[in-house]
Amino acid sequence: MSATVREPVRRATFAVEIAVGGLLFDMDGILVSSTLGDERCWTRWAGRHLPGQSFDLKRTHGRRAADTIRDHFQTLDRPAIEAHLAELD
Repeated sequence: MSATVREPVRRATFAVEIAVGGLLFDMDGILVSSTLGDERCWTRWAGRHLPGQSFDLKRTHGRRAADTIRDHFQTLDRPAIEAHLAELD
């Protein structure tokens, strides 16, 4: 039995230098919609942390995660919510 040794494929790489007056970061889903990804993450979170309870995805949009979590865990204080968020990261 013999093995054929193949050379690694070399891909052409190049760099482009451009001059810009600024950069635009889309953090609110206007240029690139992140809605489906957000909803998928919140649905997964709710299934794990709120099994059998209703969870309204409409109440997650445009809000901080800590505020959404606080709505569903009324007994948690701010440090507990922040710890929970850090755990999720």
